[in-house]
Amino acid sequence: MKKAKKALRVTLIVLISLAVWCGACFVCYAYGMHQEETRLREMLDPALAEGADSTKWITAVEEPMTDDELKEHTKTLFEDMEFQIKCYQMKDANGDHITFEDAVAQGYVQGPAVEDMTVYTTSDPERGWELRVVETPMGTVTYRAKDEFVTSITRNYTADSPSDGLVESKTEAAERARAYYNWGLPFPTNYELQSVEQQADGNWLATYYRTVNLKDLPKLRSSCQQVTITISAADGEMISAQCLDLLLVQVGTDQQPIEKEDAVQVADAVLARQGVEGYVLQDAVYAVVEPNYLYTVKEDGTTYDPESHLSRAVWKLHYLPADMSQPGFYEVYVDAYTGQELGGFYNQYGA
Repeated sequence: MKKAKKALRVTLIVLISLAVWCGACFVCYAYGMHQEETRLREMLDPALAEGADSTKWITAVEEPMTDDELKEHTKTLFEDMEFQIKCYQMKDANGDHITFEDAVAQGYVQGPAVEDMTVYTTSDPERGWELRVVETPMGTVTYRAKDEFVTSITRNYTADSPSDGLVESKTEAAERARAYYNWGLPFPTNYELQSVEQQADGNWLATYYRTVNLKDLPKLRSSCQQVTITISAADGEMISAQCLDLLLVQVGTDQQPIEKEDAVQVADAVLARQGVEGYVLQDAVYAVVEPNYLYTVKEDGTTYDPESHLSRAVWKLHYLPADMSQPGFYEVYVDAYTGQELGGFYNQYGA
């Protein structure tokens, strides 16, 4: 009898535990579905997107770094960059690339002193994210406060590395940028080199885009998830680097992408509604963009200013004046799956 009661008690405990576990799983699932539904509504409704919290979809760190911890972290970042700058072509006694540990031991790598650093809080002027900025004698590092993601790094000194030298070609600039991107920067490393261009001041700008694979679409490179690195033409050192990472949230992937003709029909209707005449379609390509609902007008006559700061795959349709002597162009974004108009860009005064 005692054994039977004990067995019954154990069975009840197991059943209760299982019920609690299942209940917890259901709550988590329901919460996740609610979050996803909210996100999709904000992607589909420009009014909701306008009032959205752009940090809602960013996973917060459990314990934010203190100012002192942030300084130490910044010191390590600069040490990593110093290693790439000063030891770019250094070899050890065996002819192998010198290691970080050996470079530190030999005094080649030195970071900024934490006592000379300043930490302050500001906000991203374009997207409103709270930012924590660490200023040092060697440069500045900017972190997104919620997840401590590094958004930008600037350097304001010259390391006078033995590997320094003039950078006179795209190939040389790409090689130096790749060294920083692959080993010296705290950015996503699965992006692909998009371009290397020489700027007006002579320095080089290398741009990396994330490659996006979506159902029944060609491989796309997303400018909404990109890394840019500025390389000095004078010595090959990194001047600055930025990382933009807008979450890709695609709707309608349970259906086939719309045809180009359907996207053109939507875009033509958008321009007609705006009273645009005399422009003809020049190009239509798939792209990943940040919806801005530029051509969606509210009841008061103003346009929307979305704050969701997410990205979507679209047909990007480019229109030029039928009279090619006239300046200007229009671009219209049409969702690649749903056909929803998502905004675009225009310039009536230039190409």
